[in-house]
Amino acid sequence: EVGYSSALTEDFALDINAYYNDIYNQLGYSYVAAADPYYLAEVGQYGTNKGVEIDLRKRVRDNFGFRLAYTLASVNGTSDGAQSSIGLPRDPITTNPALPLSTFRLDRDITHRLTTVLTFEWGEEEGPAIGGIYFLEDAYATVTGNLRSGAPYTLTEVNGTGQLSEINALEGPASWSIDTRLGKKFALSDLFGEGMGNTSIEFYVDIFNLTNRTEAVN
Repeated sequence: EVGYSSALTEDFALDINAYYNDIYNQLGYSYVAAADPYYLAEVGQYGTNKGVEIDLRKRVRDNFGFRLAYTLASVNGTSDGAQSSIGLPRDPITTNPALPLSTFRLDRDITHRLTTVLTFEWGEEEGPAIGGIYFLEDAYATVTGNLRSGAPYTLTEVNGTGQLSEINALEGPASWSIDTRLGKKFALSDLFGEGMGNTSIEFYVDIFNLTNRTEAVN
């Protein structure tokens, strides 16, 4: 892994990380075509992870800040799990399981991920006021958007038994969601006097899936 971090200005910061990881000796099963065929557990599976992460941030100034994080990644291997080779379709000639001849995209291989966080924040005596009352004083709002590309899958018959494509050769639809948090702090010294010092109490509400979006699950 190699990374670069920089404070671009007083308000902006940038992080870039690149990584590469080989994974050997993972548990899997091989098919033994004996008189009474069986599967043999062995540590022969292999995989590789690689990607680039970019994170750009702006601290809150003038009531606004943001974060933009993007990941470009690849996760390939010879097996999605220890028992992935069990239950594979059989070769019509040899009747042996049709094991993959090379690495393929694993189920968790999401090529693109993008997260955007927008932050709106007001300090003491900031924001609009009516009659000397600052309604947004010590209040904040964050909006978080998540976008990712689709996950790979294998085309099969409707009943799930017949394999109609190479393993994980197709990609499902992209998905996205928006979450938000609204909060406000109240200084206890305003309610109970200066003896409370800087103590404050905060109320907030989290709203997940703000747009009530429904994603495909299969």
